[in-house]
Amino acid sequence: MFPGICLQCNNNPYDSPAAAGRVFYTSLDENPTTVDPHRVSDVDSQYIASNIHDTAYEFHYLKRPFEIVPSMARALPQRGWRQDFPGLAGQRVYALRFALRPGLRFNDDPCFEDGRGREIKIDDLIVAFRRAADDRIEPFGKTFLIDKLIGFREYHEQFMAAVDSVEAGAPPGRIATALAEPIAGVHRVDDYTIELAYFAPYPQSLFFLTNVTSSPVPAECLAYYSGGERGTYDRKAVASGPFYLKEWRDHYRLILAKNPNYRKDDVYPATGAVGDAGQGLLEAAGATLPVLDEVRLRIIKRGPPRWALFEQGYLDLYRNRLDLQERLMQSPRLLANYNERGVRKSREVELSVFGWTFNLEDPLFKNNAALRRAISLVIDREEFIQLFLPGRAIPAHGPVPPGLEGYDSKFRGPYSRYDLDAARRLLVEAGYPGGKDPATGRALEIRLFDRAAQGRAAIYRYYIDQFAKIGLRLVVDEMDFPSLISKMHAKDFQLIHWGWGADYPDPENFLQLLYGPNSESTYNDGSYRNPAYDELYRKISGMSPGPERAALIRSMLEILAADLPKTFLFHRESHYFTQAWTAPLKPSPMDYREMKYWNVDPVARAAKIESWNRVGWRGYVLLFGLLAGLVGLIFFSWRQFRARAATRLEKS
Repeated sequence: MFPGICLQCNNNPYDSPAAAGRVFYTSLDENPTTVDPHRVSDVDSQYIASNIHDTAYEFHYLKRPFEIVPSMARALPQRGWRQDFPGLAGQRVYALRFALRPGLRFNDDPCFEDGRGREIKIDDLIVAFRRAADDRIEPFGKTFLIDKLIGFREYHEQFMAAVDSVEAGAPPGRIATALAEPIAGVHRVDDYTIELAYFAPYPQSLFFLTNVTSSPVPAECLAYYSGGERGTYDRKAVASGPFYLKEWRDHYRLILAKNPNYRKDDVYPATGAVGDAGQGLLEAAGATLPVLDEVRLRIIKRGPPRWALFEQGYLDLYRNRLDLQERLMQSPRLLANYNERGVRKSREVELSVFGWTFNLEDPLFKNNAALRRAISLVIDREEFIQLFLPGRAIPAHGPVPPGLEGYDSKFRGPYSRYDLDAARRLLVEAGYPGGKDPATGRALEIRLFDRAAQGRAAIYRYYIDQFAKIGLRLVVDEMDFPSLISKMHAKDFQLIHWGWGADYPDPENFLQLLYGPNSESTYNDGSYRNPAYDELYRKISGMSPGPERAALIRSMLEILAADLPKTFLFHRESHYFTQAWTAPLKPSPMDYREMKYWNVDPVARAAKIESWNRVGWRGYVLLFGLLAGLVGLIFFSWRQFRARAATRLEKS
């Protein structure tokens, strides 16, 4: 009996890691909100969706700067001016044409007639263009297309008019009819080929086709998973990529399994950037992707449990972004232990920016740039980073991060410095001298919304103390990440913690977040509008990189630095730690489709886990001592009970 019990006396949080084949164990910070490729907007949802859906194009895994290569497409697209675009005869348009590879298939799913994943056709990709017009799903791809792709704005307005009419009592079929209407700039050539017509050259058009928001979706499966017992497409999205979603248990774990229908021509690259060969990154050249059978992701919101699991060998990868536990990993003793174990540390300089968004529809901040400027002046960015992100961030003075056109390390906004005296003067101009609300005579209260996370209390105390130095009262409301996203999209906030990571390597991806017309979407969440900025944005959107474009971007940054629709605080780095039994990996500052390149040696992992977590003889002595004590306690209690029972009988 006892030996059987002791075999179970271990700290393994899973089934045996070696039992399920070539399985990779890692974690997520938050529960995803959706795996519908056309709806994703947060990092964790993007991470999952990008690994279960395929796109026409993708970024080369190893090359830097990023290089776009065909994925589902047969070749890079043909592009150029035309005057014979079907349906637009005589109109000069900038056209883009490409074809999908034949024989690609969706993953098997009950939504298909016989349960087998059918062939992917160009119509499935056109669904992405159509759904980008549906404001009900907060489509991520809308800004790639509106006022760029010919006919898309008209299609969007027609579709939403149909939605409004149905809500007013019209027959529901009107929405389906509107959805099926043609988009002038989208021409289906045949089952595999498409032509797109743009008003002008749009260099970023190809980025849409690398983003998960352009992934093909089978229309019949959208209808099949429209609610009820079958669930919704948010959680039942049908895979076209290297993995499919095998399991999703809210706030616990997700399991991605190899998609048996995934294309067989996807192989690990044979070339890369300088230095990749020396780091072992080309050893898998030519291997069919994906290599793994499964990826299992535990949802762990706090750093210490995640770190502990990695220490014990139960996580193959530890990704650190804003986890303050990272400081412990900087200790020489711990790093020496990691080096001895063969743990690899990779550093990722992210294409990202973090700060606060002011809600310019809220009466407090609307038309009050002086108040926004005062708030920006109370944060010492250098001190903040030194206290909370040492060696892992640099101050931000605008939305464009290092590594992209338009970033200038010497650029400083007039209100991104630390200056309490200037902040106090601006409060007078803003109508709140001394930080007092004239309506109440008390300190002006400002509410900041943020994601609940381990280690944030110290940061909030820092913010609160800094606001108090100029007489303002900051109140911080914490909530789970999906609730925070919902509040942001609903514009139901005064001040909200905000961050953005690049979807494609171009400054437009960040500058679009302040473009006035994007207030109608989930991008411009603070509803910032400035005609001068909007005009510059329209100009740079159709330009290729170069000195002229960089100068326009500089002008845009100067406008933002004066208006302050957002307070830009820092650009982040994140660190990857991978166990010795995993293949070398190359973190990307923005591309999420990395799981298909991962590999692991499950036998080596099992051996290390056993040696690192083995219960020694002292553990067995302690266990038997505890069991003996428990038996003794039970026996003593039983004797006492019998004695009291006998006494009661004698008295009776």
